[in-house]
Amino acid sequence: MEQKTRLIIVVLAAVAILSLIAAFGLNNTKQVLSRDLEKTKQDLNSVSQERDSLIGQINSTKEDRRRLQEKLDLITRNLDQLSRERDDYKQRFETISREKDELLGKIQSMSRETTQASQQPQIPQGTEDAYWANILKQKADLELQVTNLRDELKKMQIKVEETTREKANADLQLSSVNQEKEDLDRKLKYNERLVELLSSDLVKETKDRRAMEEQMGTLKAENRGLKSQLKELGCSKINLEKKLQTLEDQNSTLERRMDETNTILEQKVGEMIQVKEEVSKAQSETSTDASSAKPESKSVELPPIVVKPQQGQAVAGSSFNTMQEGRVIAINKDNNFVVIDLGEEKGVKQNQPFKIYRNNQAIADVEVIQVRRAIAACDIVKAAKEIRVGDTVKAF
Repeated sequence: MEQKTRLIIVVLAAVAILSLIAAFGLNNTKQVLSRDLEKTKQDLNSVSQERDSLIGQINSTKEDRRRLQEKLDLITRNLDQLSRERDDYKQRFETISREKDELLGKIQSMSRETTQASQQPQIPQGTEDAYWANILKQKADLELQVTNLRDELKKMQIKVEETTREKANADLQLSSVNQEKEDLDRKLKYNERLVELLSSDLVKETKDRRAMEEQMGTLKAENRGLKSQLKELGCSKINLEKKLQTLEDQNSTLERRMDETNTILEQKVGEMIQVKEEVSKAQSETSTDASSAKPESKSVELPPIVVKPQQGQAVAGSSFNTMQEGRVIAINKDNNFVVIDLGEEKGVKQNQPFKIYRNNQAIADVEVIQVRRAIAACDIVKAAKEIRVGDTVKAF
């Protein structure tokens, strides 16, 4: 019984230690999860900051794109205006060129007329002075016209040169505008590509943030589960401590009862010794009376005399081994044990099983829990009938 109690106490202590180890492990796991949660929160904040930065960059890029688009529209309008001015200058140049050609034709025609006039025509007599005056007048008019035509020609040349320069400047501005338009187109395409990349990065960051939020929710759920398990383990620990305390109390009670049983056994041993002395005295008196009686008077039948066997031989007239058979001499119903008249002298050992017989019929199974010199206390394992003092005890 003490070994069973000790075994139960050891098992409970081991369970308590395992519970403490599990609680410690769960606490460490909780701390690791808490650190992971804090790290996840920091990563989430960092992702949020990066997301805000990306949104700011996207907005700035969109604003730049809008400004570039406005600038491109302005340049396109300027380009159209320059194209119209170029066409206008081209028309003016063509008009001036035609006027120049007409003036050159007039000058050539006038030159031919002057040449023809310089030839000596037949002048009628009496009108020579008037004729030459008219010729001089026509010559002066022609020279004036030539001078005017030359001035107009110079002016037209100057206009042509100015128009040419303006055309060159317009072409230069047009090429510059085209170059600037191409640069703006490249910048616009680059900004569009940058917006697409930033949008994809933003979508990716959003997905990562959602995944982190889901992971954080999972970690929170696991943390709650671990907290509940830790709480259950704490309750189990408290229950085990209570059970351990109860078992310790029961052990103390059993030790006290064992002490009481030992006291009772000592008393019974004293009583048994006294009974044995009385039995021995009665047997000696009976033997004396039997020796003085007649041989034919055999009305009293004595029980078998129990004597220690010498050198492993059985006693004559005994049908069983005296080391393995005895009697019930006391019963304690409250504590569920009996006392038999077999002890260390008969080779009885602790935890040895016995059967109790009445009229050669087994009525109970007992097990030795305490052994003394001449008696032993046995725990009642199973009883089919009520045990009585005097019932036979046999080992099996």
